[in-house]
Amino acid sequence: DFSAEKCDILINTTSVGLDSYECPVNSFIGIDRNTVVYDIIYSPSVTTFMQKAIDLGLKAYNGEDMLLYQGLLADRIWLGQEVNI
Repeated sequence: DFSAEKCDILINTTSVGLDSYECPVNSFIGIDRNTVVYDIIYSPSVTTFMQKAIDLGLKAYNGEDMLLYQGLLADRIWLGQEVNI
C-alpha cells in the first residue's frame, strides 16, 4: 500500500511527462516536506511532476546527471576512454 507520507524519495521512472504535461501522481497531499522528488526524464528539464513538488517547497531533480554519468560509464566500458567533466 503506497503512502506518500512515508516517502524519503519519490522517483518517476516512467515516460509520463516526457511528451506532455501529464503527471504520474495525482496529488502530493500529505507528503513530508523533506521528501526529495526525482524524475528520470531529462527533457523537459522541469516536468509537471517536478514543478508540483517545487511549488510545495520540495527539492526536485531531473535525469540530466544520470544521463551524463551513464554516457561517461559507457565510454569507459565500451571504448576504454576516461572522460573528465
